[in-house]
Amino acid sequence: VTSYFYGGEQVYELVISTGSVDGTFVTGHTITATSNVDPDLTVYGKLISIVTEYDIPNSTSSQYYDITDPLTVTADNGSDASVKIDSLTSGDVNTIIVDAGGSGYETGDEVTVNNTNTNGAALAAQVALVNGSISPEAGDLVGEWGIELETATTGAPGDIELETATGIGLIKQEEAYDMLAIDHIVLEDFTVFSDGILGNKIAQESGTGNGDVTDIVVTTFGCGYTKLPLLTLPTTGSRTGATIYAKGLNVGKIRDVTILDAGAHYTDATFPRSDDYKVTINAYTNFLCTDISDGFTLNETVTGGTSGATGVYKATNAARNIIKLDTIIGTFSAGPDKSGETITGSNSGTTAILDSYEIPSLKADDGVLGETSGRFLNEDGFIDEKTKKIQDSYYYQDFSYVVKTSNSINTWRDQLLASVHPAGWAVFGQVDIATAVQSIANITSIIGLGPLFKIIYTMLLGRRLGTEEQLPINPNPAVGIHDPA
Repeated sequence: VTSYFYGGEQVYELVISTGSVDGTFVTGHTITATSNVDPDLTVYGKLISIVTEYDIPNSTSSQYYDITDPLTVTADNGSDASVKIDSLTSGDVNTIIVDAGGSGYETGDEVTVNNTNTNGAALAAQVALVNGSISPEAGDLVGEWGIELETATTGAPGDIELETATGIGLIKQEEAYDMLAIDHIVLEDFTVFSDGILGNKIAQESGTGNGDVTDIVVTTFGCGYTKLPLLTLPTTGSRTGATIYAKGLNVGKIRDVTILDAGAHYTDATFPRSDDYKVTINAYTNFLCTDISDGFTLNETVTGGTSGATGVYKATNAARNIIKLDTIIGTFSAGPDKSGETITGSNSGTTAILDSYEIPSLKADDGVLGETSGRFLNEDGFIDEKTKKIQDSYYYQDFSYVVKTSNSINTWRDQLLASVHPAGWAVFGQVDIATAVQSIANITSIIGLGPLFKIIYTMLLGRRLGTEEQLPINPNPAVGIHDPA
């Protein structure tokens, strides 16, 4: 039994042996037990609801978490529960984003992959295209052109739409291309030269551009990553300025959580009780971005320029271009098929372009009986516990002792046993040869015998202590140390 205080209320937690439960415990029921102190005394208490388990749908969990990222618990009722990330999923890296093209690079330049602390391996990539990519002209893009109502007109400001009878939609520019800013004019299928590198973008003639990186091709998919690797391009010659980032699939999603504290009074507000989870585990939403302009301010509101969605800024992993937001309201537009909108900080004015993100969906359930990973009842098996000893009933035991001397135990055992030896104890002798070793190390300082030991060590032993790999063994040890020169 462990006692806690939640909001001034004393709560008791009972630990029950695995497999001993018979029946079903229910919130609000009174439980009783016989006191261990007085068999005539009955102790009792009322069961309250706690956080008992969690549910993490893998398909709706965000990527790119660190094991130290915080989690919070919210519910209609209840308080003081706490959880933490226990483990993350490992995934693949099969895409590399070019954030800045730089200059001076060449097709075929190898990407350096730093897999330290990522648990991943095998990722390999190279520059597939420089000086490339013909983009659409201004005016051809979606949203750059439209007919709006005049000022003071009912419904203004706003776009003019077609009547219901003629179809719902905005009046568009004739023969508009409906292209996005990230779109490119590309070659038709089966017209690409077979050079072994995937791609269909049109490039400038060699020598007419500045060598900016347009595309990176992944030649070997990376696997086993719980965190994105760090990527760099060579800086030899005139190569400079390019920045690239990895993009993952199921990399660093939350796989398991640990319930640190089950809290109290986490009850379902509906009656009869529904099957839906009423307790929510809240985690940051991680956004993979490009073109981060400066630095966001902690807890400022970040707003999507196209969607109007908002979030509260929490952190940036600058090495991997990941922005962490909390309290998401609305749906941000991200990714090539959603135009990758620009987000802006309300205080700092910092901007970034969204590439991809997923909203996490972590749920928990309430009840009165929860399973945990268990706990240790004592210190048995803790090798660093100072009260524990290695025992073998002979040398390593509570009733043995060691006498360290410069002489063998044979010379003093009888005298010790006859005088100060405790009855029932086992005595062991240990010869301490530190003095002898020290004499050899400082052999020339020993009065009288020093010069003699020096002659024996240098003249007779000589290079016989060496090996063929170090130096040739002295063929004439009696004449002194051998000089191979």
